[in-house]
Amino acid sequence: MSSKTYESLSNFIEKMEVPPFFLPVALIELLKRSGKSKEGEIVKQYPKYYPHQPAFNEVITKSILEKALEGNDWVKKSGDKYYLTDFDKLHGQENKYLTSMVEQRLRAFVALHGMRVSQQNLIDQAKFELIKEKYGHFASWAVWAEEGDKPKSNMGDLTIFDEDNYANLLHQLNPNVILVGLNISKRIEKPLANFHGSGGGAFNIRYALKDTPLWGSYMTDIIKDFEQVLSGKVMSELRKNKSFEEENVQTFRDEIRDLGVNNPTIVAFGVDSYKILKRNFKDKYLIHQIPHYSNYIAKEKYRVEVKSILGF
Repeated sequence: MSSKTYESLSNFIEKMEVPPFFLPVALIELLKRSGKSKEGEIVKQYPKYYPHQPAFNEVITKSILEKALEGNDWVKKSGDKYYLTDFDKLHGQENKYLTSMVEQRLRAFVALHGMRVSQQNLIDQAKFELIKEKYGHFASWAVWAEEGDKPKSNMGDLTIFDEDNYANLLHQLNPNVILVGLNISKRIEKPLANFHGSGGGAFNIRYALKDTPLWGSYMTDIIKDFEQVLSGKVMSELRKNKSFEEENVQTFRDEIRDLGVNNPTIVAFGVDSYKILKRNFKDKYLIHQIPHYSNYIAKEKYRVEVKSILGF
């Protein structure tokens, strides 16, 4: 049975807004340092978690830290030290689990805002072609040709993925964020054509993600090679055939492995894909849900909703 301290902190972490950044950084350091840490030690850790932010003056930084922690009953200050309230009441692996939860939230925010933590996660030509060959008939990337006179114009233009365009393409790709739909509604004839046709509402995605941190994300479906327009029938099949879901979940794990990322942020399109992802990966990845792009909604409103939910 979980301790009250664990339940309280895990609920706080789940609802926590990542900015201000000192909030999660301080919590991580207090958990790692047996519930207490000097403010100077916490301040020193800030660049480690958020290296893209310009360095702060130490006095100003300590002031920001104090303001960030103000009003949180899980922490108290005495002199130049911060203490985690009731740390001694955590038991077993609870400290480790809480630390992992906070670090995941912080990494997710960094990934969502296009801050690549490691150069090894960039997509080079070899990796791009591997992904295209293995998963191209149900996956793609959140990059599209420019919109023309109409909202759906150039949605099916796949020349953006041609080798001649690699110089302009590859630097845009961000495997640290994965956008996940439920399934295909019809067979994908050309590699990387999923989410790139003129039919349906995929044009809403292009409009919503343009000039945002999610442009360039990896895109796939959680259920592969299952042609069905009605999501209810897909979910019905999964209820009847548990092994079918397990097979598809394993394929998704393989995709993540081949992308070369350890802690991707996952964004689900709609309720059904979110349910599948949560029941299989809730303890491993941070998973967001945004409205499905085929909902009857103006593209301008869809963009506003997506940006509001994901906080950019």
